[in-house]
Amino acid sequence: MNKRSLTPALLAATLVQAWAAQEASAQSYTLSSTSRTFSSIISLGTSAGFSASTDDSAVSISLPFSFSFFGTSYPAGTIIYATTNGLVNFDGDTEYTNSAIPTSAAPNGFLAPFWMDLTTGNGNVYYYSQGSGASASLTIEWSNVVERSTTYPFSFQAILYANGNIEFVYGSYTNGAGGAATIGVEDPTGFSGVGTACASSCYWGGDVYANLVMTFTPNNNPPQGVDLVASSVSPPQSSWTENSTVNFDVVVANQGTSAATGSYVSLYIGSSPTVTTSDLLFAETYVSAVSAGSTSQAAFSFTVPSGYAGTWYYAVIADRYNDVLETNENNNTLQAGVITISGGASSITITTTSLPAASVGVNYNQQLLQSGATAPYWYVYSGNLPQGLSLSSSGVISGVPSVAGTASFTVYCEQSPLTPGSVNLSLTVNQGGGTITISPATLPEAVVGVPFDVQLSASGGTGPYAFQVISGAPSWMTPNSSGQLTGTPTEAGSHTLMISVFDSIGGNVTTSYPLVVTAPTSLMVAPTVPAGVTGRPYSARVVMGGIPPYTVAVSGTLPAGLTFDASGNLVGTPTAQGQATVALLVTDSNTPQATVQGNLTITVTQLMPLAIASNDVTIYVKTDATATLEARGGVPPYRWALIEGALPVGFLFNPEEGKITGRVETTSTSSITVAVTDSEGTRAEKQILVKVQVFRAPNNGDRGDSRGGGCGCAAVPGQREHTGVLGVLLLGLLFGLRRRRKA
Repeated sequence: MNKRSLTPALLAATLVQAWAAQEASAQSYTLSSTSRTFSSIISLGTSAGFSASTDDSAVSISLPFSFSFFGTSYPAGTIIYATTNGLVNFDGDTEYTNSAIPTSAAPNGFLAPFWMDLTTGNGNVYYYSQGSGASASLTIEWSNVVERSTTYPFSFQAILYANGNIEFVYGSYTNGAGGAATIGVEDPTGFSGVGTACASSCYWGGDVYANLVMTFTPNNNPPQGVDLVASSVSPPQSSWTENSTVNFDVVVANQGTSAATGSYVSLYIGSSPTVTTSDLLFAETYVSAVSAGSTSQAAFSFTVPSGYAGTWYYAVIADRYNDVLETNENNNTLQAGVITISGGASSITITTTSLPAASVGVNYNQQLLQSGATAPYWYVYSGNLPQGLSLSSSGVISGVPSVAGTASFTVYCEQSPLTPGSVNLSLTVNQGGGTITISPATLPEAVVGVPFDVQLSASGGTGPYAFQVISGAPSWMTPNSSGQLTGTPTEAGSHTLMISVFDSIGGNVTTSYPLVVTAPTSLMVAPTVPAGVTGRPYSARVVMGGIPPYTVAVSGTLPAGLTFDASGNLVGTPTAQGQATVALLVTDSNTPQATVQGNLTITVTQLMPLAIASNDVTIYVKTDATATLEARGGVPPYRWALIEGALPVGFLFNPEEGKITGRVETTSTSSITVAVTDSEGTRAEKQILVKVQVFRAPNNGDRGDSRGGGCGCAAVPGQREHTGVLGVLLLGLLFGLRRRRKA
């Protein structure tokens, strides 16, 4: 048994055919089932002439009529192939390992009445054509074939009709026959297909049975809209190494009839053959807009993290955030195959070098940490843990210590074939007792009508602890022995709570806690809210004050995907960009109820790739300067970092706001590299020049020339005219004084 390899010419022809099918139609099929008596064609048809137990072979058959398959018309005389492995295809691929439908992996463009590793056994393959015009048909029968290495025969047929219909018909079988087969049809691109519910694990006697008929009826009106599919990975990936950089491309196809905007394509790894978004997200990249019936290519480039050595299944998933509204959101995943991740290092390093102290009678739990292994085995190599404690095989020290003191021991961590790691540790167990302290030191302010929930904790003494409110608790409060104070205040006022805590050996302490309950503030609607981003969860506080829960009546239409909750928050996941202004009428739960009206404007932006918009920065000497860097795209808020180079002495960089501030006295030019990270961890970098130079006013005629250095200060508008008038007045005054002296 061997897999077919394409010659360059055949590969080129296959690619052309696949592209033509992709461009021609997004045609699909509707699958239905019924039953009729199986009618063999052995006595009428032509035998493929295979010998007994023929394996991985194909017979060529000339189409007796024009046949349309996934929107591509194949003229009469086109050669098709029926393989011993239960496939009908257009290129003679005799692949025996069946897979799910659809997949971009070869073979593509086939009919699979019962695709699995079969041989002819003591039977054979037959074909027979009959009828004319639209009712003409071609029947291909696999008669008394067997699953390889078994002796249980069964029979089935694939029937192609001139009108484009396809039927799979199942005949007799022997108990124990067949298993784990794929049944369905797939288009020549591997982008789409129709398979049975049993997918790639169909069985005789259960999923299929004698006289069953499956009919695939073509839908001649292709679905409208956008339909994105992750179609291929190039080059195919088979192995990665921890801490190394991986580069490969992924192709995303749009099978729909409308153009798709840009979106993300994600790489996941998992432990089972079917990888989903609930598995481990490994990397993401952005794919540009994809026109209808076309493809777009994106590049993955990432560093493989440590700690994942082993064999995994991996998949690429187009548009996992649902940034693009599709007619079919369930076919975005390409189950790409198996990946082996090798450890970047050959040894295990235990990174835990010290342990926190324990106390007698107090439960202890501490996880030891390591790097280099995925599922190591931990054990104590020498020495002993304190009495009452043990080390689990997963590296957790736990238990209740019973004796005070300090224990020293050596821990080993192993996983074949890595070199084991070891570390010498010590653990001190304190006697317990001592002063008990209650935290927090003060209680937060409570508000009438707003749920109050505070958790107290204790330290010192010997746990476990029990809490008790001795006096002062308001009627609305419900304390418990674990130190939790809950309830909803009903009126404003001041209280003093006396709270005691008791430890397990009889120690106790009592603390006084003032509690202030204030009346609710006036009910109001926030004047502004932050912008949302399509496909990303959104939450903004809109209603404040009053007494929740609130009832919010909306006049107008909120952005799709957003709504109000009872706490007065605008929440949800917006699905389309745009701006909406709505009128709100809010009613709270006070007695009597308070109401407030307000207008709310919310903007939803389309998710764009994260980028740094700022270019070079120019700052002037002897000036208190501020320059703010600007980012666009991604999902705010942003955080900045100066990752390479240095600012001139006298300037500071604020990573929260992306601001450069300070003052310098001399000119200079500095090259720095800054990075911005959005709220989802996406990062962008850019090199920027910071130029410190002398301010020079423009030379505009009689305004002076600043070429001598320093600040050539431009006049305030109107100053020149006022100065001229003042000069004339002064000259007139001097002339008058001189004449008076002569007199």
